[in-house]
Amino acid sequence: MKRILLVLLVISSNLFSQELPNRIIINKSEKIGSNSWNFSYYDNVEYELRKEKNTYSLYRDDSIKHDIYYKKNESEKKLRLIKKVPIEQVSNLICEIYNPNYDSLSFSILGIDTNYIKKNTRKYLKKVKVRTYYKKLSKEEIEYSKKELKNIGNYYSALKNFLYSSTYPYNIEPSSTIDLEYNDTIIKLERYGIIPWEFSNTPKRTFNINISKSLLKIFEDKMFVYDFSGDKDHFIEILLENYVVHKINDDLKNISYKQFSKEIDELKKEFQILSIEEESGSSRYYDSDNQKFKIELKNSFMKDNVYLQCFLYNYNGKLYSRDTILKEYKDIVDRVQSIEFINDYLSKNPKSRLDIYYFNNGGINDKVIKGFNGSPKGWKEYDKDKSEGKEGFLKLDCGCNFRLDNEYLKESIVFDLEDEDKLQSTWILLPDNTLVLYILDSDSIFNYSRKGLGFDQEHSLIEPCKKFDRKGNIIN
Repeated sequence: MKRILLVLLVISSNLFSQELPNRIIINKSEKIGSNSWNFSYYDNVEYELRKEKNTYSLYRDDSIKHDIYYKKNESEKKLRLIKKVPIEQVSNLICEIYNPNYDSLSFSILGIDTNYIKKNTRKYLKKVKVRTYYKKLSKEEIEYSKKELKNIGNYYSALKNFLYSSTYPYNIEPSSTIDLEYNDTIIKLERYGIIPWEFSNTPKRTFNINISKSLLKIFEDKMFVYDFSGDKDHFIEILLENYVVHKINDDLKNISYKQFSKEIDELKKEFQILSIEEESGSSRYYDSDNQKFKIELKNSFMKDNVYLQCFLYNYNGKLYSRDTILKEYKDIVDRVQSIEFINDYLSKNPKSRLDIYYFNNGGINDKVIKGFNGSPKGWKEYDKDKSEGKEGFLKLDCGCNFRLDNEYLKESIVFDLEDEDKLQSTWILLPDNTLVLYILDSDSIFNYSRKGLGFDQEHSLIEPCKKFDRKGNIIN
C-alpha cells in the first residue's frame, strides 16, 4: 500500500477520492481576540476527522492553548466531538487535493478573466495619477503606464507576492496543515499563504483554491478561504495598489526626465551623464516638494572616485538650474579635492567613493542647513536644560556646538565619503574651508574610533560634529 501511494503522489492521481483516509488531522489557527489597536490573537488548534462506517466525525483537541503547539501522545489529547461530517464532503476534499488541473498558478483558478483586466486599463490609470499627485504625467509616462497596466505578467507577479505574503487584507489566517492517514502511510500538506498547498518532502504543490473551499464546507470557517471572484474588482485593486502601481511609479522615475531631455542635454557640454532618476518623498537632502531629478555627473576635472550629484528642479515646467552648475562646479569640486587628508585618502583607497552634492544653486540647501545647524531657539532650550542638569534629554545639533549663522552656511558644501565596505560619513565644508564631520555610519573614520570621537554606541548613526584641519586632525 505504501509503495502504491508514493507512486500515486508523484503522478498526482485522484485515486484516493475512492479510497478515503482512515483519519485526517488538520491544524489551523483560530482567532481568540484582539486588542485596542485591532491586533488579533490566535491559537493553533488541531482537529481530527475520523472515519466511522459511512460518515466522519469531526473532533477538536481542546488541550492546545495560547498558540503553544507540541507533539502529544494520543492519551494527552482532549478530543471533543464537534459534529458528523457527510462522507461526500470528505471525498470532495480528497478529490480536490489530487486534482491534476491546478499544478500551476493562473487567474482562472480564482475566477478572474485576464481580458477583464486589459479592458479596464483606463480606469486603473487613475491610480497611477493619484500616486503621482504632485505633478502632471507627461505623454511618455502615460503611454508607458498604459503598456504596463495591460501587461498581465505584472499582475501575476503581484499575485505571487500577495499569495506568499504573511499579511492579507482579508480576515484569513493562512497557516494550515493537513495530514492524511492511510493505515501505515501519512501524506502531509501545508499552506503558508492562501495558496499553494505544499506536499511535504516533495516538490509537488497545488494551487487549487477548492481545497480551502472544501475545508470551508466542513468547518464552516471563513478563515480558510476568500472568494476572489465574488469581489474581483476589489481584489484587482489590491494587486494594483500593493504592487503594480508601485512598480510603474518606480519605473517612471527612470523615464520622467525625458520631457526635459533638451535642458538636460546642456549638461553634456561639460559632463558625462552617468545616471538620471526622479527623487520622490523626503530624505536627509530634500523634502517632498517640487519634482526633482538627481543627475550623476562625471568629467576629467574630478578624481577617478569623485562624483557630482546634481539636483535639478521642475518649476512651472522648466528645469532649474543648469546654468549655475555649469558656472560653479569647478570651484566646488576644487574646494573639496584640495583638502589634503581627503585627497590623500581617495588616492590610497581607489575603491572608496566621494559624492559632492549640488542643489539648484549651491553646494548645500536649507534642508541640510536646518538638520546640521538647528536653530537659535533650540540652542536656548539646550542652554536652559543644561543649566538645570537636563541636557541629556535634548538633541545636541552641530549648530549647538558652533552657533553658526544660517546665511553664512549657505556658502558651505556637503559631501558623502564612502569606504570600500560601503559605510558612509557625511561632511560639511564650511565657507572658510574648515571641514566638519557631520554624520558617521562606521566604527571608525581615518585614525579615530567612535570612542575617540566621544561615542559609546556601536553600529548606529552618530553625529560627531567635530571640526578637522586640512591634515585630518580634530581641532575642537
